[in-house]
Amino acid sequence: MRQESSLNLPGFPDTETGQVFLTHPLRGFYHRRDGKVGTYHVWHKQLDVRPGKLLMADFGLLDRLGLVTKAEQQHPHSVLLEPVNEFTIYLPPKIFPADLP
Repeated sequence: MRQESSLNLPGFPDTETGQVFLTHPLRGFYHRRDGKVGTYHVWHKQLDVRPGKLLMADFGLLDRLGLVTKAEQQHPHSVLLEPVNEFTIYLPPKIFPADLP
């Protein structure tokens, strides 16, 4: 990836809304070794992102799960770069309830 000059986030009413939506997750999800879905909460200060340009992407797990093919990965909605930021991950993680959507 290389850094570009202007931030453009199509599909959002304004850049600030898009940036908050894309870079400020409150909850993360992951696949546990026991086959269940785990969840955790995160916090970080507002990111000072800069646009970048994707040279190549290969997230094998997304492809193997049939979620996003390798070809689709080459055309992301956005590439946002943040050189350094501290993240707080609140532990312990929990098992995601199967009855929630």
